[in-house]
Amino acid sequence: MANKYVVTKTFIDKNTKILHDKGSFYTADSERFEELKKLGYLEEQKIDPMEDLLAGTANEVIDSITEKTSLEDLDTIYKLESEDKNRKTVLKHIDSLRQDEKDESGKTE
Repeated sequence: MANKYVVTKTFIDKNTKILHDKGSFYTADSERFEELKKLGYLEEQKIDPMEDLLAGTANEVIDSITEKTSLEDLDTIYKLESEDKNRKTVLKHIDSLRQDEKDESGKTE
């Protein structure tokens, strides 16, 4: 199973020929991670799933946040986004989902 790791030193992957900058994330299986860790290119670091979600492009983030996302998670994601990248399209999408959630919870049957 592949996991995400933090790049500690910029390198070009010998297999893919892709440049990976220091501070970015690299996905690898445990064997490849150990190889790159010994060379000083990667380190293991816990990645907050909310921050990982917000690391994508605005469209990727919007696609990942759906009506199935809880109101509590929407509030957390909104706070993180507004404190970091503050992308208007992402915040507007979250606002619309939060409003929909509030509208649904206010309905009586």
